[in-house]
Amino acid sequence: MSKLKILFLFIFVFLLQLQLEIYSAPYTGQIIKLRLSNGEVVKVKVWGNEFYQDIESLDGYTLTQDPQTGQLCYADISDDGNEYISTGIKYNDKESLNDKIYSNDPIISQKLKKLRKNIRINKNKIKEKIQNRKKNLHKYFNQHNIQTKFYSYLSGSSLTIAPRPDRYFERIGNYTGLAVLIKFPDEPAVISKNQMQDYFNKIGYNDFGNKGSIREYFRDISSNKLDYVNIVTDYYTAKHPKSYYAQKIGSGAAELITEALNYFIKMNFDFSMLSTFDNGEVIALNILYAGPIQYDLGSDLWPHSSGIPAVYIPGTNKYFSRYQITNIEEEPIIGIVCHENGHLLMGWPDLYDYGGESPGLCNADLMSSGNWNDGGRDPVDTNAFFRHAAGWANVIDLDSSTKGTFYIEANNNSAYRFLNKNKINESFYIENRQKFGRSFTMPGVGLTIWHVDWLGSNDNEQMTPEQHYLVSLEQADGLFHLERNLSCVDEKDFFYDGNKTSFGSNTNPNSNWWDGTPSGLNIESISALSNNMSFQLTDQPQVQSRLNLQVRNIGQNACNSNVFNIELKIINNDQRPIPINSLTVKMWFYSDNNININGCWGGIIYTSSGNYIGNINSFVTSELMTDETKIENDRWANREVTISFNGLEIPGNGGYVQGINLQLYRGQWLTPFDDMCNDYTKIVNNILHENKYIALFENNLLVNEWVSNFEPDINTGIPPYLNTKTPTPNITLTPTFTNTKLITATRTFTFSYTFTSTKTPTFIRTNTATFTKTATYTPTPTKTRTSKITNTFTPTITITNTLVATHTNTIIQIATYTPTSVLSSIKIQYYTSNLNDITNTIYLNLRVINNSNSSIPLKNISVKYWFTSDVNSTDIAENDYSATSSNFYLNPYVTLNINMINQGGQDRVLVIGFKDNSGYLNSDEYAQLQLRIHKNDWANYKQSNDYSFGNANYFIDWQKITGYISGQKVWGNEPENLSTSMITKDNNIYKKDLYVYPNPCSNNAIIKFFLSKQSDININIYDINSKMIKKIYIEKQNSRLGANEIYWDLKNDLNNFIANGIYILQIKIDNEIYTKKIVVLK
Repeated sequence: MSKLKILFLFIFVFLLQLQLEIYSAPYTGQIIKLRLSNGEVVKVKVWGNEFYQDIESLDGYTLTQDPQTGQLCYADISDDGNEYISTGIKYNDKESLNDKIYSNDPIISQKLKKLRKNIRINKNKIKEKIQNRKKNLHKYFNQHNIQTKFYSYLSGSSLTIAPRPDRYFERIGNYTGLAVLIKFPDEPAVISKNQMQDYFNKIGYNDFGNKGSIREYFRDISSNKLDYVNIVTDYYTAKHPKSYYAQKIGSGAAELITEALNYFIKMNFDFSMLSTFDNGEVIALNILYAGPIQYDLGSDLWPHSSGIPAVYIPGTNKYFSRYQITNIEEEPIIGIVCHENGHLLMGWPDLYDYGGESPGLCNADLMSSGNWNDGGRDPVDTNAFFRHAAGWANVIDLDSSTKGTFYIEANNNSAYRFLNKNKINESFYIENRQKFGRSFTMPGVGLTIWHVDWLGSNDNEQMTPEQHYLVSLEQADGLFHLERNLSCVDEKDFFYDGNKTSFGSNTNPNSNWWDGTPSGLNIESISALSNNMSFQLTDQPQVQSRLNLQVRNIGQNACNSNVFNIELKIINNDQRPIPINSLTVKMWFYSDNNININGCWGGIIYTSSGNYIGNINSFVTSELMTDETKIENDRWANREVTISFNGLEIPGNGGYVQGINLQLYRGQWLTPFDDMCNDYTKIVNNILHENKYIALFENNLLVNEWVSNFEPDINTGIPPYLNTKTPTPNITLTPTFTNTKLITATRTFTFSYTFTSTKTPTFIRTNTATFTKTATYTPTPTKTRTSKITNTFTPTITITNTLVATHTNTIIQIATYTPTSVLSSIKIQYYTSNLNDITNTIYLNLRVINNSNSSIPLKNISVKYWFTSDVNSTDIAENDYSATSSNFYLNPYVTLNINMINQGGQDRVLVIGFKDNSGYLNSDEYAQLQLRIHKNDWANYKQSNDYSFGNANYFIDWQKITGYISGQKVWGNEPENLSTSMITKDNNIYKKDLYVYPNPCSNNAIIKFFLSKQSDININIYDINSKMIKKIYIEKQNSRLGANEIYWDLKNDLNNFIANGIYILQIKIDNEIYTKKIVVLK
């Protein structure tokens, strides 16, 4: 066999192994049921996937299965942080942890008081557990498990093989899979075979709130190019109890599936209609088992896609291997099975982060956690790249020579692709997503730009050339909150007029390839939201450099001093703010001794107009690059010094950070730092200037500003040339190069002078100058390199400059204007990790979002949370963690004050503010706060009495928490007192009959009313100060036509007798409210 064929075979096997992945749908805090080994079924919250799960109680405390009892118990963490340790205290989903703390058992109470919510073991340990789980599942794969597609091309005598979209399966036409139903001796089926047939195949399916069947979902996202149906078997009863298979980690699912298939083969089941690969393998084997997920220190029955040893159908070449397995809940949802068939049927990989360091594409893609949209009943579509690979999308290719206006319709499988011709695995896909069809649950709409590298993985959130997502959503707001694990996709991540209208090499985010080189894709003038959006492709604009790095020497002697003192300044000319912690500065020196750091001080962020934003912190490291000297002319380098930063964002449009002072020395303190001035980073000038020998990096990528297609600008630096071999002595190079360039630029400078007197006009002076620069370079260099390093370079340069300038002065009278409204704006998002009505702690998770076009001083912002004290004891507010979306730590700057009030039934308000030195909240930035309110004696609150409490376990816009700028309300609605009209309103329920007797009352009261139809009934009772003291709810099915009577024992919701006085009874039936006065006299 030739070496070429051996290489071909090796690479084929390698690619085959790459394909043998085990996948599962992610869980991101969903509430599901688990069945334990003792048969008990409990509700829990779950994060994770087939390889690893974190399980929490409904009120947010981490759980683990006790290895001795098999019970699900509250968890603590081992001393090394690598394992969960059972407390031995059993979890019961019918009661909260607070209920257990106040139980009669002091030992249990003491243990539980020490527990914290949402605890997690070390991330490295989680990764180790994931890898071990993958190994267990991989062992059942063999060479028949998957059909791998690849392509090859010959270049001379070398063979190159690389994966391409064809590694994902093209699916056009009719395909038939098999759905095997399984029940257990200890777990009967509650969903019938006919119901499951409808679940898979019915057109117009809407059982259990699902938006279509499995078949309908794939018809919809393929534009009817794929018709995928499943033959559904009768239920097979497994040989063993459910826990038997779940406990056999790595083999239980395979045993159960093989057992069921052999049964149906023995029963001569007709498999002839099933679709297969060319090698006879059945394409789609769906295993659906009855009841909740069986959980026994993990579970081999956790929903997933994988493979089993081949099970052949006698007399044919057909066999089963690849499968997906999912449980059948009491109300089956289609989302998980759609996700698993994305693996099984389509070959699509997961687009979420297995280790949980980031959410991947989160709620914006079926193959991330978008399968859970609308509770799993309306999973979202997948991305344009996957649909293109499937053969469904009509894709038009673009390149850097393509110019003009382009239109794209929404949700019709149309897209544009911009391909990296040097790396065919990398491309951009552009599509229009709007809220209808299978994009109805998309978290935002507009022009959607995907950055694709099918050699990447959404398990890699690092955003570096080597480690990055397979499919990245270009988040229009430039915050990269997916990769930074800050939040899921939202409406600001899409491009449209009113949000972000351009995407190119100088924008944030930018259109550069992953290696940092400009792609040539430059999108401008993106239209407003519509079902037919447009955009323009233009030449890369000749814009002012996005980032500018300046440096000066502040030492006494640049070449002979024993210390190296410099000052840095970084200017942000982008429209968007740039996080300071995304930037690093690098310098290079040559020394036999280490470069030591004496200190790095200062660094203050300002707006372009010089307004103070805040201080930054600077950090410096020094390391040896290699043993080999780096040379450019008379500059040497073998050591690299890196400065990194922490702090707020640098505002856009000319914002800057200056005063970064760095002091270095070499070896011993008295050693001259640069006795020959031959370091690569040789800084002599003591005036701030641009210098290419000190370089600026953003997110570990060199900031490479281009002033033309050929010339990199020096304003962000160029790293030293790195030799890869020892220089060959006595080689003389004599190149000749001639180049003539014509550069024309028009600049407009505007100066505004505003005087305190309103009678004085405002002067605006406009200078317009046209610069014509012609430069002819005719260098004839001679460069000699010897082993001792000798460089000679003598260019001959001729430059001609021509300046034509015009000057205009214009006087414009500008009328004085006093704004009547607040120009800045914020909005508040909220969720709580504690939805229990009776609780001793109120948990608040808030986002204060600047949705204006300008920065807002945090000191001017305040937020109010309205609640009731319920018990007469002291309320305490605590700040667990607060930070901005740019990772600026806010805890020291947050103020919390609880004030007594009497407004709209509320008697307390938490006022959240920020100190004077807390800096700015930039446009589209948010401050996130995790707060708690509790009593000094840990007495209970009743959250349903609280105006600002909401039933939200993820961030939502919330109008019942109010936001203020400089004391003026700009967000939300404050609670209102009950109006007189509400108290005296007298509408008819039925025959004008609404009674309370006796009235006045002393021991109890009967509330009687008559209904003309059954209805949901809400009864609220308020004291004279409008505070709600009692809430009663009657479901529709429990109401009666005609007379209804409600007994009230004159106790409030805290089970305490109310005092004498006047109370207001309010009954809400459908959309009508009825009131009655009640007098209590004891």
